Amino acid sequence: MTEVTGHLVLVVNDNTISAWHLVSGKSPKNIPVHGETFFSISSAAEVHNALLDIKDNINGRGLNTDHYHWLADRQARRQLIEPRHWVDLFGEHFDWQLVSLEWLAARFGRKATELDNHFIEHELLPWLLTSDDAAERKQMKNALERDHANESERLLNERVAMEQENHRLQQQNTALRQVDKERLVTYLPALFSRVFTILGTTDLALLCGSVEPLNIPNPYPEPSTEALRVLQKQFRALPQPAQLEIVQLVQGLPHRQRLTIRPEMRELIHELEG
Repeated sequence: MTEVTGHLVLVVNDNTISAWHLVSGKSPKNIPVHGETFFSISSAAEVHNALLDIKDNINGRGLNTDHYHWLADRQARRQLIEPRHWVDLFGEHFDWQLVSLEWLAARFGRKATELDNHFIEHELLPWLLTSDDAAERKQMKNALERDHANESERLLNERVAMEQENHRLQQQNTALRQVDKERLVTYLPALFSRVFTILGTTDLALLCGSVEPLNIPNPYPEPSTEALRVLQKQFRALPQPAQLEIVQLVQGLPHRQRLTIRPEMRELIHELEG
């Protein structure tokens, strides 16, 4: 059975020291220093005493440790960590490295002052577990490739759905434009006198999104008084958006100045145009 490689990580930051035992695939395990997770230190001697306690705890727990890492801020590197620590406690041939916490902070896009204990325990240490693990990197690559494939499939499905929806809306819009034509032909004579002698059928068709002229007889016979009353009553009963659609379409045309509003509809037309 292959022995699991263990890493001892000593974090010296902001006048505290903490110890962590790292094994790939597992959560970081804290090694208490004099019973505390983050032990206050202010001198090289206190660092030395802390390391003695850490070594006793490691031996007492029977933890396998092959590599030894210091993660230290600038003050610790200059004042608290002495070279003899690396030999006296863990042996001359023990693999070790000293890493700048400020450099690690930059890797995470953080300032050195933002490297608090919570960040170290929950983000930095888990990152160290995977940053040099080939199997973990391959697993991460595979996961990213799966995510990319899933995202590509999702985008393709969205595109197909959008194209289908666009087609549906185009069909719906065509149907609505047909309704607009019918409304124009039906209600414009009830609003304006001799409207189709001023608004040509071709122009009206183009305004409705059609290249085919509207089928309106020329000359268009004026509705009877009774028919006008019925159509005007029906127009008043239309929802206001439908009324606005007709009136404001005509309002925007140069022909509008030549159109005569029927007296009984003048007040409503002016209200809708306003």
